[in-house]
Order: sequence, then C-alpha cells, then structure tokens
Amino acid sequence: MLNRGFKAYMIESGSLQTFLREGIGSFSNQSLRYGSGVYGADVFDCIWLPYNSKNWSHIRTNNSIDNDNEFKLPKNVMAMASVPIDPDAHMNISLTGLLITSRFYVFLHFSEIQELDPNDTR
Repeated sequence: MLNRGFKAYMIESGSLQTFLREGIGSFSNQSLRYGSGVYGADVFDCIWLPYNSKNWSHIRTNNSIDNDNEFKLPKNVMAMASVPIDPDAHMNISLTGLLITSRFYVFLHFSEIQELDPNDTR
C-alpha cells in the first residue's frame, strides 16, 4: 500500500481502485468533476456520475452542508438528493453487468437537506 498524502491508500495492483462514484439527485444527466477544476471541492479530484430514475424527483438545499469528515465529500454533491415521486415507493439502486464473483464496498452518505416540521421524524 502506498500513502499518497491524502489519507487514501492506493494498492499498486489497483485491486482496491474506485469502480464508480455516483451522485443521486443530480439535476443533469452529465458527469460532474468537482476536483481541482472549476469547482475545486473534491480533494481527491473524483468524477461524480448521476444516478437517476424516472420514478424519482430531485431536491436540493442552499443550507450549509457539514462535510468535515475523512471522506471530504463535495458540498455540491451532498446538497442534492432524490426522493421517490410516490411516497410509498422504494428507491432501488443496482449495478448490472458485473461478474458474480465481483466484490464491492458500498458507502452511502446522507445529509439533512429538508427542514423537518416540529412534529416530523425521520
């Protein structure tokens, strides 16, 4: 393992290489780069791909997002989300076309982007 100075370790063989980073709730169907370019928000210079469904609507907040943790997720990504159009529906996320022997680590990150009424709970 090699420490590249970002607290993210790389395996020389690439076996723990990032497979995919998706931002659920993107208002566009375009990939977004939040790295050292225009946005400058992703310290790891990742490209975030949208993951949308025709059964979801998208929401966004202008409130402050706390991303002060080891993952250092871009605030622009964490300020967007999707919700099911039908409030009783599930949100299914799947990867297709993969080998059955493939193994992945999945990290889900959540932020509070909707204000709750006093009697509401999550």
